Amino acid sequence: MSGFEPFFDYDKLTQEMTEVLHHAATRFNLARDTFIRNPPNTRLCIDLLRAERAFDRTIDEVSRELWTLPVMVHVAGQRETEVCEDCGEGERIIQRCKRCGSTLHLWHEHLMVLTPEGPAELEEDDIPWWEEDTLVAKGTDGPRMTMYSIHPDRRLEKHEMECVSLVDIGDGN
Repeated sequence: MSGFEPFFDYDKLTQEMTEVLHHAATRFNLARDTFIRNPPNTRLCIDLLRAERAFDRTIDEVSRELWTLPVMVHVAGQRETEVCEDCGEGERIIQRCKRCGSTLHLWHEHLMVLTPEGPAELEEDDIPWWEEDTLVAKGTDGPRMTMYSIHPDRRLEKHEMECVSLVDIGDGN
């Protein structure tokens, strides 16, 4: 893994995944070899195309399991109210990381989200605020975002990195 980019974590590859891939590859190779060794035949062509699609789907499924999104680990602070310049005259409630100041959650009046039924306005109670001092892992990959809590006694995994403490930098420590 280099930098802070998503990566394939091959350590997650299980024996079951390997066996499923082996089965799909074997089926594809058999269909391919049969198609190549015989005169052009519609049935063999269909078998080859189906085996190839099944192999592609299997590779995609296993790849999705191995695809890993790096996350920054934050320490949830208290919710605070601040003036929201983007909200006109209004205020917003924001929860930031105690170490680096990164935004974990925010809410303001008329905050809208898209739902399957269309746009909907969120109430403050709809926001899943973190308890203060909760370790919060946060990462994004294009439009995808992930956030989850980490037990304080658990060791961080290789895709989980602590954020930089700007508080310590500001104090000269």
